[in-house]
Amino acid sequence: MSLDIEALEAIPPGERTTIRQVAAGLHMSKSTVHRRLKEKVMRRVSNELKPSLTEANKKACVAYCLENLEPSSLEDNPTFKGSFNKVHLDEKIFYRTRKTQKMYLSNREEAPKMARPRYDSQGNCVFDGKIGVWAFVDWVQAQKKSANRGRGEWELKPSTSVDRNKSREYIVQYVLPAIKEKWPESDRWNTVYIQQDNARTHVLANDPIFAMEAAKGGWDIRIVNQPPNSPDCNILDLGWFASIQSMFHRKMPKTLPEIVQKVNESLAQYSHRKLNRIWLSHQACMREIIKNKGSIHYDTPHMKKKTLERLGLLPVRLTVDKVYVDAAIEYLSV
Repeated sequence: MSLDIEALEAIPPGERTTIRQVAAGLHMSKSTVHRRLKEKVMRRVSNELKPSLTEANKKACVAYCLENLEPSSLEDNPTFKGSFNKVHLDEKIFYRTRKTQKMYLSNREEAPKMARPRYDSQGNCVFDGKIGVWAFVDWVQAQKKSANRGRGEWELKPSTSVDRNKSREYIVQYVLPAIKEKWPESDRWNTVYIQQDNARTHVLANDPIFAMEAAKGGWDIRIVNQPPNSPDCNILDLGWFASIQSMFHRKMPKTLPEIVQKVNESLAQYSHRKLNRIWLSHQACMREIIKNKGSIHYDTPHMKKKTLERLGLLPVRLTVDKVYVDAAIEYLSV
């Protein structure tokens, strides 16, 4: 049986994401559709969803990327900063799946924080960049008896809401102490920036409680925001989140404690070298944003970082063609 290309193209994109859906839309068997796929009469593609940006969003992205260039390099060879004084913060919502593959929101988030790893002159890791990950959960007493626990026993439950107060609580109780404990002593007196997105639930940059707690011990720790709708400007979206989502697909945790355990295990097992490569990917994405004047609809850059790392040629910072930088600066001035 031949495949009707026009009939295939008439099926809405959201209704042809699986062979089963395509077969139903074309009134064919799944085996026939699979054979046509192997014969390359049709093809499978993966489409990365990216947010649409306003002109103001694009200019904010360009400004962010230009701010991450070393000012002293702009005249001759624009080069990105090493970003060794930044900690990226973001949240990840996890889902639990039944065998039917219906999705049920677990209503729980993890808030990981990561910085760039550091190495000594011999290439030994002296700081792995993994500040920590904390689940938005609470211990509550069970209201009813069940097969797993009695009434009144304590159990782990998702936080009912994550607002600005909750975000501040976690930063003050967990994030700041972890940064101060793990941060390299050689960089102790320099400013540390916690980068977050523009979610309304996040702590404001001038929050007085955060400022007071951050300054304890003589530290200079500040909050900065990444541009709106810019997941490529956060290393967690570029790397670790994909790894833990893949882990969830391979072995889906069944209970909330299992989810927390698996996420913590994923962080512990995540290679500091892979994390370092993700920071370089962050620079490569910023370079593309500068070249495309704020648009994030570009192919994710591939640099063969593993090969370069194996050869001892992996750069710490990337450069940008001055022509693109000058054009981006002009774009912001319009």
